[in-house]
Amino acid sequence: MALDVERIVKAEGATPATIAVMHGRVKVGLSTSELEFLAKVGQKARKTSRRDLALVMSQGEYGATTVSGTMVVAHRAGIKVFVTGGIGGVHRGGESTMDISADLTELGRTPVTVVCAGVKSILDIERTLEYLETHGVTVATYGMSDEFPAFYVPRSGFKSMVNLTTPEACAGLIKSNIDLQLESGTVIAVPIRAQDSVVDPVRLQATISDALMDARKRGIKGKDQTPFLLNRVNQLTRGRSLAANIALVKNNAQVGSRIAVALSEQLSKTTISPANRDKPTSPPPNPNNADEKKPTSPSPQPPFRPQLQPSPTFSNRPFIVGGSVLDITAKWISPTANCSSHPAKASDTDFKGLLSTSSPGTVTQTPGGVGRNIAEACFRTGGNPLLHTVVGDDLAGRGLVGHLEGLGMDTSGVEVAKGQATAVYNALLLPNGNLLGAVADMSLHDRIDGGKVADRIMKERPRILCFDGNITTECMEAILETCRKTESITIFEPTSVPKSQKILSLPHTLYESIKIITPDRHELRAMAKQLLTTYDLKIDDLSDEQILRWVLLRFESVFLKRGGDGVLACGRNESGEAYKAEFRPQKMLRECVSVTGAGDSFVGAVISGLLQNDLKWQGTQAIPAAMRVSEMTLMSKFAVSEEVTPESFRKFLQP
Repeated sequence: MALDVERIVKAEGATPATIAVMHGRVKVGLSTSELEFLAKVGQKARKTSRRDLALVMSQGEYGATTVSGTMVVAHRAGIKVFVTGGIGGVHRGGESTMDISADLTELGRTPVTVVCAGVKSILDIERTLEYLETHGVTVATYGMSDEFPAFYVPRSGFKSMVNLTTPEACAGLIKSNIDLQLESGTVIAVPIRAQDSVVDPVRLQATISDALMDARKRGIKGKDQTPFLLNRVNQLTRGRSLAANIALVKNNAQVGSRIAVALSEQLSKTTISPANRDKPTSPPPNPNNADEKKPTSPSPQPPFRPQLQPSPTFSNRPFIVGGSVLDITAKWISPTANCSSHPAKASDTDFKGLLSTSSPGTVTQTPGGVGRNIAEACFRTGGNPLLHTVVGDDLAGRGLVGHLEGLGMDTSGVEVAKGQATAVYNALLLPNGNLLGAVADMSLHDRIDGGKVADRIMKERPRILCFDGNITTECMEAILETCRKTESITIFEPTSVPKSQKILSLPHTLYESIKIITPDRHELRAMAKQLLTTYDLKIDDLSDEQILRWVLLRFESVFLKRGGDGVLACGRNESGEAYKAEFRPQKMLRECVSVTGAGDSFVGAVISGLLQNDLKWQGTQAIPAAMRVSEMTLMSKFAVSEEVTPESFRKFLQP
């Protein structure tokens, strides 16, 4: 594997230098024969941390350097970036055993950047991050999410202090650390790729919890606990953890090499001050002779100066993929009122005897479809969405396209399916506006082509992409795979109880990349039921909060739509702590005309609110403002209230 890693490093334009102790001498940069020899020695080579270096050298032994030992040598050799699989951490129970990896203390006193896949789940990740914070170590996650990875799985449930999305941004952080002459290291945590992850996070956590309980019963603790837990993980993955380990090291090598190249370019652009222009500089260290004499005094460091870092080129246009539908809404009129009067308020039970006959009411036809509704709500609240959808080659389809064009929306992403009928949603409402039932003919949405969507995503590179549950799982997979490449934030609107579960048929490593899901209570419970099929739990006996704890093991944030009870937003905040923010309606509605489209209006407005608040909702009015838009739709016969305007939404966003 070492040779493969070195080839990756070279391919990215960097110079590999594997570090080890050979015959009692520190070697920085091994030959092919030395690498092969070290591989044959295997476990006979002593595990060499900072404390072991002098002993291994004095006894002429072979040493495989740990993260700690490698950092010591790399710093002496002038190497600023090195890659590895993962770093050590605080062991579970470390608050009483003081079993803390030397890697952590080394990071607090040696200015070398470690590119890794985080910390294994068998360790206490929360205390590990706290320890690093105490010792002044900058911890950043590479990618669009700021969640700290847990080696075999891309998400640990805890946050890094920041996420950096490009090698240049990582290099800028490292250069600032150098300019400030800080004596602490940096961790760049690279999540394992979805295709390389071999373990389900929920099962992994359950296995570790069971193993810890078993270890306590058996009296296994201290240094004996780690191999016991690792053995359980190996059993869980059926031995595939080794393949995942190799894959993540190679991925780390690629990312780390790109960071090293970017850092070299940034350092080479540093201006030499006039006072130092004519002074000789020390020659670069010979990578094959780490033990040669070097100057004991540090070389002059350039003064600290602010530097703008390049960022990915994203489009501020949200990308929305989903259904376009002709909504046909039939609404009963109260038996206590005549057909021409305003619908009176009555209880739902008044209409049970009317289900088998015809009754007076109103029937309306309006533009609908979850994806289309979200796009219109986003547009009316100041966004400029790109909608990718499909309509039939019929009067309804032409009407839907004409409605979008009349609003001034971009219809370049609307496909017309020749010889096909437009999707129809036929709802039956009670006089109070609540939904009694509906018939949905949505088969046309199967024609939304995932390949075409993926191509458009690559072209547009949106900051936010939202998709609904109407599309096929193949299209969902194409969207999520492509958004990982473009590092776009994804939002999933579950759409309905049956469709909410479609996303869970994808590999968990894929759907876990979704940033936000926006279910209602019924959809949330359906998703939880699907997730917990292997657990002996009765979903109906659990509260919303209890169900959310399980669902949040899979998804980063949940915006739960609770009807008249408002919105419950749950997830983890920037410091890695769990949060629960409850948003109640600001006022009681005079009347509810129709619930159709209210949830979609909320999602579309949330997207606009995020884009107008630098993708942040905590500490902003993004969710309360979106709820106001939803309330306006509840009082409208349309799926998105025509009274919503960018100006009114901007007022809602004001604190």
